[in-house]
Amino acid sequence: MKKILAIAIVMFAFFQANSQTIGSVAPNVFVSGDNSNISIRGIGTNFKQGDSKVEFSPAFGITVNNIKVLDNLSITANIIVDAGVSGPFTLSVSTGKENVTFPISVEKAGGKEFAIINALPVQKISVSDFDPNNIKAAPLLFSVKVYLLKVPRDLTARLTVKGVKYGKIGSATKDFINQQNKQFFFNNRDFDKVDINTANKEFALKALNTGYLPADDYTYYIEILEKGKVIMTTDANFTINDQSAPIVLIGPGGPLTSTPDITYSRNPQFQWYSQTNNYDLNIYAVDKGQRSANDITSKRPIYSITGLTRNSFAYPTSARPLEEGKTYAWVITGHLLTSRGDQAISSEVFWFNIAKPNPDFQQISRVEIFPTDVQLQTGDTITFMSKAYDEKGQLLRGVISPEWKITPVSNDRIDRFGKFTAGEKPGTVAVIVRYGDKTEYSTITVRPGNLGFDLGNFFVKVFGLPATPKQ
Repeated sequence: MKKILAIAIVMFAFFQANSQTIGSVAPNVFVSGDNSNISIRGIGTNFKQGDSKVEFSPAFGITVNNIKVLDNLSITANIIVDAGVSGPFTLSVSTGKENVTFPISVEKAGGKEFAIINALPVQKISVSDFDPNNIKAAPLLFSVKVYLLKVPRDLTARLTVKGVKYGKIGSATKDFINQQNKQFFFNNRDFDKVDINTANKEFALKALNTGYLPADDYTYYIEILEKGKVIMTTDANFTINDQSAPIVLIGPGGPLTSTPDITYSRNPQFQWYSQTNNYDLNIYAVDKGQRSANDITSKRPIYSITGLTRNSFAYPTSARPLEEGKTYAWVITGHLLTSRGDQAISSEVFWFNIAKPNPDFQQISRVEIFPTDVQLQTGDTITFMSKAYDEKGQLLRGVISPEWKITPVSNDRIDRFGKFTAGEKPGTVAVIVRYGDKTEYSTITVRPGNLGFDLGNFFVKVFGLPATPKQ
């Protein structure tokens, strides 16, 4: 029995240590002489700007430039393939001790027929980007390069857009009659016909309410056909996070509509919740009589940092000291890479007072809340629990009772015992537990209790078109 248990522990440790991988690289086939932008999507990875390195093995013939980490799972880069280079390569991304790999192929032009898709990295796509009434006005989402051995030929390109959760959401076709060039390009603006096709009521409801593709892992799947037969395929993956939720500040402090919360540390931990992945933090000194966000943020911040990729930040000891008895305010700006460029989203402004350390709370080093990342339907209830620990990691018993609150303000409720009741309005909120100035939070997504929906009206309202019958 002990031997079996030991083997199980070793296997568990092995799988835990190897849980990171690369899910996709687009494109993953290149041609000698190419100069292309690539999009790398990790699974369980911890990519970090400045720390993550993108390399190829064998280490010759391919140059990597302009590495940009979008978040812990996404990287873009530019690669240049030398003329005459071909064969199998291995792409690797190393971040500290973490190393993940993916097989890459480099072909010689004229060696065989194939297609390559190059998708632009985006974190938010509008439903209107797929408007079948106005295909040419769509932003550039992807381009496809096709290599042929013989011409002229009559070909058709067929696009299918599908999600892991929502399935097929649309398709499009493009005819190339009497194609004369052995190498030719097209992109998402060039299609002749677009069909919207979905039977998923939840997808239609979210897309109509927000105007954007709902969160899912999506794929552009391209087929090149000749006389109705598929002769080559290529695909690219992209992930849309839940962008409907605003940036929610956790602490320190609270909204300007309330009295500033007290913080006992001169180096507080700033926490927030958001589905964006790149943040700017600005901290301001609040002058006497200032109460509006415009008055406070119109001044120069006393501290500012850009390019944060995590949802927390400890005020550094090297920065301008925060003074006891003073009031400070802070705001987070998140950045989304959308199909039409960068979109900045700002949180509300929180403020707080710095006070002398309180001995009642000095023994508390950290707190926990559970459960975390909860999904409920409107009207449901759940009770949260919390624990407090000292600097040695020992559980503290008999400490003062915690405070509970919900942010942002909503029609959801929580009582002093941690019992949460979801209101009638769907959305995402954070439940915060607080011991003195130590906080922790759990996110709650409240979903509609009834997804009854007229699917046909979705197409009329968004595009002015009738629904395509289910295939």
